[in-house]
Amino acid sequence: MKKLLLLLLITTVYLSVSSCKKDLPGNSAVQETEDKAAPDGFDYSTTKKVEVNVRLLTRTEQPVKGVLVSIYSPASLTEGTELARVLSDDNGYVKLLL
Repeated sequence: MKKLLLLLLITTVYLSVSSCKKDLPGNSAVQETEDKAAPDGFDYSTTKKVEVNVRLLTRTEQPVKGVLVSIYSPASLTEGTELARVLSDDNGYVKLLL
């Protein structure tokens, strides 16, 4: 039992000492490539502008004017968290850029 415990201790010490090696400067594995991963004009932006263009009509195809339209994010549908609130114009259109 003592031999097994001693062997286990020696193996653990050896693995902990040999597994930690310091990286030397100039010995990096990073390779420079000529190929770009991103297309020209790519700016790593995680958001984009969205154009909203909706026309409100009655059942008889007449425009509905002066209707308040609220636009929400699917992640937050509670009152007061709308992204925009817009009134429809005389032709029933709601147009905005988010």
